[in-house]
Amino acid sequence: MEGVEARIEQVLSLADDQAGERPDAATFSALQSFRRFCLLATATEAWATLAYFRDEESAPLHLAIALWLAACTAIGWPRRFGRIATAAAAVGLGLQVVAVFPTAANHQVLAVLCLGLLALPHPDEPAERELVLRALRWLVVIGLFAAGLQKLLFGYWLRGELLAYAIWARDSFAVFFQPLLAHDEWQRLRDLRPEAGAGPFLVDSPLLIAISNATWLAELVLPVLLLRRGTRRPAVVASIVYLTLIELGARELFFGGLMVNLLLLFWPSDVVRRTLPIFAAAYFYLLLVMLGIAPHWEFR
Repeated sequence: MEGVEARIEQVLSLADDQAGERPDAATFSALQSFRRFCLLATATEAWATLAYFRDEESAPLHLAIALWLAACTAIGWPRRFGRIATAAAAVGLGLQVVAVFPTAANHQVLAVLCLGLLALPHPDEPAERELVLRALRWLVVIGLFAAGLQKLLFGYWLRGELLAYAIWARDSFAVFFQPLLAHDEWQRLRDLRPEAGAGPFLVDSPLLIAISNATWLAELVLPVLLLRRGTRRPAVVASIVYLTLIELGARELFFGGLMVNLLLLFWPSDVVRRTLPIFAAAYFYLLLVMLGIAPHWEFR
């Protein structure tokens, strides 16, 4: 068992900082800031989910979960009640994931894991905080690498088929990629009918095919660079730029926000605390969009 524990410790330590780079006070602050972000993000998305299911029989359940997560955010914002409120939020979001299975978004499962991990460390145990920070960083590494490997093995990114399908299926992708395609080819994809045998979902644009292959390649390479201490900071920046470019087409804002804040945990200082007001303002704006106060536009 000691040999197994040593190997596990060796693997986990790959996500550590350089010696003396991050004092425990910085780790404590970063985890507190990330906890507040997760509470705010999951509560906001719960209201977005309620808007999606408002005409369904399950609407009362989603309303209860939205109210529950909003209460967890308010109660858990102060440090004193943060741990118990975070655990309660993990339970509430977990119930929602189960309720909408199998249509729950992947990042919602990731958010449950984050909330669960954040509820574990004892406030007076630096070693426990360090272990949770390692685990959160590994979630990013595993998630990115698995996504890239899946894209490669499925093969639908090698010739741009998935992006071609996305251009047909979603207006946001169509607008984003229109400048990269000849007008006739773009129009052909947009005019395909949603019926058996529709297609082909292929493109002749070398640039679009290059972007498609660069996507899975980046998701395989960036996690390795994040684990290497010498390349960690540029890898964090490159990963955030990569996610931003993806979200310009996908507009999966809750996924993007969670991933960006997880990536910021690789930074030696508490960058999450400094960006938290920006995300809070963005989520407030999304609530205004959902309420019909701000102009409507498509996001997920």
